[in-house]
Amino acid sequence: MTPDGPWVPAMVEKVKRQFGDDPSRWRREMEAEWAEDEDVWLSQSLIVSCVGTVKSCGEDLQEFDPEATYEGDFFVGLDLAQTRDFCVLSVVERLNDKLFLRHLKIFQQPTLYSSVLGYLKMLQDRWGGFAKIRVDFTREGPSIIADMTTAGIDNAEGVNFSVPRKSEMASLLKQRMSNKKFFYPLLNWERPYRGDICTELNVERYDLRKDGTIGFSHPNGTHDDCFWSIALAVYATCEMSPEPFLTVVPR
Repeated sequence: MTPDGPWVPAMVEKVKRQFGDDPSRWRREMEAEWAEDEDVWLSQSLIVSCVGTVKSCGEDLQEFDPEATYEGDFFVGLDLAQTRDFCVLSVVERLNDKLFLRHLKIFQQPTLYSSVLGYLKMLQDRWGGFAKIRVDFTREGPSIIADMTTAGIDNAEGVNFSVPRKSEMASLLKQRMSNKKFFYPLLNWERPYRGDICTELNVERYDLRKDGTIGFSHPNGTHDDCFWSIALAVYATCEMSPEPFLTVVPR
């Protein structure tokens, strides 16, 4: 960038190449244009309609203070990661027939699971316990649930992020939002990276595969950990059906 002037063309081209895998990010950040992509799972209009305001849900939602004490029917989603992705914890409260996002915690990298479990245990004890904690244990396996039990964390249940299970969770989140049953505060954060909840929910892409299943992905340079953590928390409010089992019958 020239002093007190616009970016030089070479720098503009360099940034555009960096955003090459996510053209919508280029339009948002460089052209100030909030454009819709055809393959996003949650549309911008749906995401914005679920921001908790007096008009949408009867109150201007604010995030709960993790240092304070609360009582309620709470459910947790925990998307685990250590280095490449971020570990994210989400807490929703079921109140009457609606769900409200009360807390979102993004852990710094590299993530120590002992720190995550310590934070979760602290929150559990201050908020009177959690009805259910759904944890992505695709990489770690059942051992992480055993560690939680040993640490005194109750009602934890592992979820394997298979293609059918991810489709089930993403569909439930979209259904709750479409039915105006899930609301969240307008969250923004600077650390561990600059972000906001509307952008995080809008990041997930989908495609219909040849076998009829739905595949999910996100553009390079973006993060979908908040999306899946929130999806897990909403998923924790219902029963988890058995994982579909496919077998090949010899002819």
